[in-house]
Amino acid sequence: MKLLINRYHPESSRASSLLVSKSNFYVTGKCSSFPTVFQYSTINALMQGYFDGNLLFAELSQKGDFGLGTLNGLDGEMIALDGEYYRIDHQSLAQSISPLEKTPFATVIPFQPRILLALPEGISYLQLQQILDKSLLNNNYIQVIRIDGHFYDLKVRSGLKQTPPYRPPVNIIKTDMVIFKHQDAEGTLVGFKTSDYMNNLNVPGYHFHFIDKLRKFGGHVLNLRTSNGDIHIASAHQLELRLPNDPAFNQLNLNRDQSEDLEIAEKGR
Repeated sequence: MKLLINRYHPESSRASSLLVSKSNFYVTGKCSSFPTVFQYSTINALMQGYFDGNLLFAELSQKGDFGLGTLNGLDGEMIALDGEYYRIDHQSLAQSISPLEKTPFATVIPFQPRILLALPEGISYLQLQQILDKSLLNNNYIQVIRIDGHFYDLKVRSGLKQTPPYRPPVNIIKTDMVIFKHQDAEGTLVGFKTSDYMNNLNVPGYHFHFIDKLRKFGGHVLNLRTSNGDIHIASAHQLELRLPNDPAFNQLNLNRDQSEDLEIAEKGR
């Protein structure tokens, strides 16, 4: 299979196009700067029920215009796109997030893509990940991925806001998570790929949230079937990690291996 790939050149608004084999590695033009991924808290903390962070979205939005996470109380799925921050609630509906709301876990970046791929038609979520694996710049870096397109089918998830005392997400998913199936959806996938060596910090592998073109609905992506679109990829080798400074976070045992629970909570497996 051949994929159309564009190289981004920061010094020009135009891109040079070329056809390459899927099995090739892609080398793009040099960027004038390398943006930093900003992350608040850790995925292990979230997996242990740390749902009340103290970082305002007003401050988080200064760290990046693109990303994902959640809100205090595990109040839905958060998605940041083009500088706008949205909550996807338990009905799969999107609403703007107030700057005064807080997050217990989020990952954002000023998005500067370096690779453009054509989105193949008729592929599944797993096949999409396999194509991305062959297109990444460096597997040890954090990969940042935006996919704008049309999807024949989308399976997404969101959940009910939680109240204390909090249960771990692996238990919440059994009772308070709702799955939605959308057909002929047009919109954007916002996501990251994090290497397995960072599995205590963030979700290992691919992690995507979706929001439709009109910013009306979305959710945490579980499966899909593509129609057409574009894939934009950036690679980040700088990470700013801010840990919550409060007693609840300090009492957690973040050395625990929670990979099995994380697989269930994040990927529905």
